[in-house]
Amino acid sequence: MIDVIIPTCKTAQATAPQVDAILDTAGCLAKIFVTCEPTWSAAQNRNLGLKSADLDIVVMVDDDVCEFPPGWLYHLTGTLETEHECVLVSARLLNEDGTPGPMTGEPPPTASTGLTVAKRLPTACIAFRNDGLRFDENFVGSGFEDDDFCAQLRQKYPTGTFIINEDVRVVHKNEMKNQGFIKGKGPVPGGVFEKNQAYYESKWGERA
Repeated sequence: MIDVIIPTCKTAQATAPQVDAILDTAGCLAKIFVTCEPTWSAAQNRNLGLKSADLDIVVMVDDDVCEFPPGWLYHLTGTLETEHECVLVSARLLNEDGTPGPMTGEPPPTASTGLTVAKRLPTACIAFRNDGLRFDENFVGSGFEDDDFCAQLRQKYPTGTFIINEDVRVVHKNEMKNQGFIKGKGPVPGGVFEKNQAYYESKWGERA
């Protein structure tokens, strides 16, 4: 059994097709918790989901992820079992046209299958151990809370690795809700993106 969290401000009715798709393709038993909290904080919704998790491994899936391949949940979480130093594993995110989608740190695909090591990962479709770590709710809206979570993991596990399982490829629509970033134009001046970036840099002394 795997805990699957969908942190979302959408309603249960709106996310029902995604839940059905996850259960149909998981390849193992899954317990799904959909937060459905109309908050402007992605970090708060992520933590709300983690509060409900009581199993050793947690999977977190954004509400704009779809087209799950057969057995994806089994294969994604299996990476944590075979790669003992791995602290976070992600699916390879694709655009809707099937091309490689944007990922934190821009790790390019090394192959169509296998494992790719990354410096950090986005949290759109990930698996990690349920060790009590939480997202920083000082990040407002969305954006940079995933970079911060990776930084927390690096701090807690200095030898830990971040891995993309290339065998698990999902489509990420990348809706960028409440992120203060306009696709093709960049961040809104003085908006959420810039505020979160400044907070991240002040906290970690580095650029994300």
